[in-house]
Amino acid sequence: MTSSGHNGKVTAMSRPRGEPSSWLWAAGLPLALVVLILAADWIEGPKTAFVGVLVVVPMLSAVFATPAVTAVVGAITWLAAFAFGLVAADGNVPAQYIRLGILAVVGIGAVAAAAKRMRIQDQLTQAQLAAADADKVRRQANTDWLTGVLNRRGLAVEFAERAGSSGSVIMLDVDGMKQVNDTLGHRAGDDLLKAVAGRVRSCTQAKDAVGRWGGDEFVVLTDATLEQAQMIADRIRGVVCTQPVRTSVGLIDARLSIGFADFGPGDDIDQALVDADASMYREKRGNGEPVEEG
Repeated sequence: MTSSGHNGKVTAMSRPRGEPSSWLWAAGLPLALVVLILAADWIEGPKTAFVGVLVVVPMLSAVFATPAVTAVVGAITWLAAFAFGLVAADGNVPAQYIRLGILAVVGIGAVAAAAKRMRIQDQLTQAQLAAADADKVRRQANTDWLTGVLNRRGLAVEFAERAGSSGSVIMLDVDGMKQVNDTLGHRAGDDLLKAVAGRVRSCTQAKDAVGRWGGDEFVVLTDATLEQAQMIADRIRGVVCTQPVRTSVGLIDARLSIGFADFGPGDDIDQALVDADASMYREKRGNGEPVEEG
């Protein structure tokens, strides 16, 4: 189904035309059943009164068809029973009237059943659309608009979900960002950050959380041990720093300062983040990079 209008509400007007297979189930099969039942009644003789079985036809249509199609099937079924009674009556006129009356009531009920089914389907579709919209809003709220990785809020959610588990935090800082912004412009700086985020993401697994902590700092939250985190950090450094980044003003060499720390089931992940941050700043100082803490 597709949504219509500006509010995303699914209506009958917005539903695509039925595929041939859907029409087969909705109208073709029930009407074929009408033919078979009346043929059986004709072959077996008037005493069998198979025509009474026609009551199942509108209900079968109601399972698959719209109320309008169900109404058409019900009307054709009733007319077929009426016409058949004229040419192959069993002589029991009251019984024929009763059968036609029952068939009319069942037809009306089938239309009502089809309408209720479609209302329920619409409600389910609306609920699915609302859930999808809510999930989209949640993902947008937790995603950094520039780089596409998690933002600080999204990382906080990951921290909360991983509380009580074990793993490691890797903190990365893109060195020289201030100089890039000051000399080449913020657009070039944005290009550099987006490229770094993509390269970091490519070095991690789907279960790892990668986010932009703020400014030129990124965080990787993983269930890896400290030794494994060291290997991940080395892999990230190799991927990010080996090839220059293509930006709007040309190629820029990316440099990283990286720190990491682990945490256990009873540890505070926030403290591990503080420790990883301190480790990253120690490396930054060792690289001779200017440090502005606090």
